[in-house]
Parts: sequence; C-alpha cells; structure tokens
Amino acid sequence: MARNRPALAIGRRVGAASIFDARSDIFLVPEELIINMNAPRPLSPHLSVYRFAHTMLLSVLHRATGIVLTVALLGVVSWLLALAVGPASYARVMSLWQSPLGWIVRVGLLASIAYHLCAGIRHLIFDAGYALEKGVARRAGQWVVGVAVLLTVLSVVWMCCAGAAV
Repeated sequence: MARNRPALAIGRRVGAASIFDARSDIFLVPEELIINMNAPRPLSPHLSVYRFAHTMLLSVLHRATGIVLTVALLGVVSWLLALAVGPASYARVMSLWQSPLGWIVRVGLLASIAYHLCAGIRHLIFDAGYALEKGVARRAGQWVVGVAVLLTVLSVVWMCCAGAAV
C-alpha cells in the first residue's frame, strides 16, 4: 500500500496535500486557490452567533470549575505551609477554614470537585464518540448535574455528621 507523502512548502510555493505532482517533490496548487488564500478571512464567531444550548453551559461550567480548583490549590498550599511552620500558624489557618465563611468555601469546593469529576467523565465519553446525539447529550448533562448535586450533599452530610474539622 502506498503511503501519502508529507505536505511541504518550499520557498514561496504554497502546498496542498491533495494535489501532488509525482514527477517532483513540489505540490501544485491551482491559481484560483492562491487568490482565495489572500482573501480576508472571517473572524471567529462570537457568542452572539450561537444559540444557547444546555450542553454549552455545562462545558463552560466544567472549565470554570477547573479554574476554581486550580486556584483552590493555593488554599491547600497555605494549609501545608502553616503545618510546616508551626502550631500557631496552623491554628490560624484552621480557624479560617472552620469559620462560617470557611464552611461556605469548603462546600463550594466540594461542589466544584463533584461537578468537575462528573463533567470530566462525560467529556471522556464524548471523546470516545458516544452520546453525541442532541437528546442523549442533554440527558447526560442532566445526569451530570444530578450526580454532582448528590455527591455534594452526601459530602456535606458526612462533614456535618463526622464533625470534620478539615
């Protein structure tokens, strides 16, 4: 079986992988293609072009929770640094985490972890080529939100019942 030759560009010539001159190593492009290549290109479509879709919102939320979790690593690092510095700084950081604001932040982080995990699994399923039909993708998104809420509620209940001070 013959293998396709790799596309290449030599000097000012424009190459196209589908048009190959077997007599030489130079790709030939019709003149009208070169003229169209110099035409102004349209800009990427803006959000106003797209119609709102449930799956679009879930994808944006997946990215946002990824950013939130990345920033949350600063809190983990501060906790570890306080642990390494000594008991006084550790007690200060723990008092912040155990305050009402700390509880709200922890619940938000739990929700971010749960959603990001579920949405990541959903994206892996999409990448495998499954559940790409409109109705199935919408149901998968509803499952993601439902399971993420369930995981968050179970985690909060566990924190309250276990008296977790972490």
